Amino acid sequence: MASDDYAKATGSPSSIRINGSEYRVSKFTPRDIGDLQQWLKEQIPDPKVEARKLLEGLPDAVAIEIWKTQAEAAKDWPPTIGDDRAQDLLVTTSEGSARLLWVTLRKHNQVDLEKARALAQEAEIETIQQVVRLASPESAAVPK
Repeated sequence: MASDDYAKATGSPSSIRINGSEYRVSKFTPRDIGDLQQWLKEQIPDPKVEARKLLEGLPDAVAIEIWKTQAEAAKDWPPTIGDDRAQDLLVTTSEGSARLLWVTLRKHNQVDLEKARALAQEAEIETIQQVVRLASPESAAVPK
């Protein structure tokens, strides 16, 4: 069994090179997911809260239509790290990439949020995407 196969099967950290240095990437834990989702909630406002701001002073008929639209959008809120919009924020924005690096590297490396921000500034988008793949649980990790 290859080293990477064992890491996938056991949830052991995987290695990745970021900006010329070697790091160990851990699988997402419930705490990691919670930390990322908390940040996502700050970035993607609750549609119902936004609707309340829009409704002030509008005629009832218009307010009802806006509320219906926002209530429908609220079904997918709060965001989860698997959502397309959330993935876009985590992978393509500097702070999102920093948060992603922080939660996946902090367990096995000496990486705090400031260090993760510095890494994210220089990292290629392909590297960030690879971190997501390495940190994501395998669908059927059964050793042969």
